[in-house]
Amino acid sequence: MMTSHRREVIDDHMNDSNWKKLIDLGRLFLAGTASAHRDHAVNAVSKRYHRAHSRAMVSSAVFDNIDRSASADSIRVWATEEEHAKREHARDITIMDIYDIKMKRREFVHSA
Repeated sequence: MMTSHRREVIDDHMNDSNWKKLIDLGRLFLAGTASAHRDHAVNAVSKRYHRAHSRAMVSSAVFDNIDRSASADSIRVWATEEEHAKREHARDITIMDIYDIKMKRREFVHSA
């Protein structure tokens, strides 16, 4: 089987598969099961929203702890750096490096 023939066969299989899916969608709507699929999609989105909301609350609490522990001078410097990065990032993308972690990694000694 040559490469061009292989591609044509794969295209034919994919087109056939997509056609069958399209026909089945029409059957779902006619049979009234589309509402069940819609309800399932709504439930999935709702679960994701609640999970994201709870994680956002945790992130907000962590940010508040960091904000309370920082000095006013540090906050002022960070805000100035952020504004500068927002203005200048289109000209120089390395300005966004202010968002990188600046802590040095610890060296671990592995024992044999």
